[in-house]
Amino acid sequence: MRRVEVWDSDTEQRVWRGDDPLTEEGRRGLLPLWEGKAYRASSPAGQPSELPATLDVTVDHDPAYGVSEVFDIAEVRRAVVPPGSYLDP
Repeated sequence: MRRVEVWDSDTEQRVWRGDDPLTEEGRRGLLPLWEGKAYRASSPAGQPSELPATLDVTVDHDPAYGVSEVFDIAEVRRAVVPPGSYLDP
């Protein structure tokens, strides 16, 4: 893992970025958002006070490969995810 970026899907402005995960989980792909201490560098330091309606989360594995997914925040908030699991859009 190289970088995770969170974008406002409507305005196409970046909301948050984390570079070079520091934890073993992060290097394997479990990427906590808004947790600057889990990355070598992040910007800004924390979660915005209000999230956009949809977020585009982009993960770069290396300069030639990355993935992206758009999340509807209302849908994510309604989701019931068992501990140790993740939501698969």
